Amino acid sequence: MYLSSGSLNDTLPARWVYQYRLYGKEHFFQTPKDYRKNPISQFHKPSKEVEENLELKVKHLEMKLEYTKKLIALVHKQERINKNIK
Repeated sequence: MYLSSGSLNDTLPARWVYQYRLYGKEHFFQTPKDYRKNPISQFHKPSKEVEENLELKVKHLEMKLEYTKKLIALVHKQERINKNIK
């Protein structure tokens, strides 16, 4: 499963996974100034275990986000019902 930047799955964790796959862990410890001075030219392939772990974390965060969205929608719906009753 490869995620591309700009896709429908362009959430922050998905972008982190995408960048990690392209640049490896070194990319996350560089400042923009460091990166301009010494860009990482070689793509790093993370280990299968690390990749699977990151994908599980992304799925977990996406599920939490969906739950939160549904909870907010239910609260708003209940507020509208309570407002109409009064």
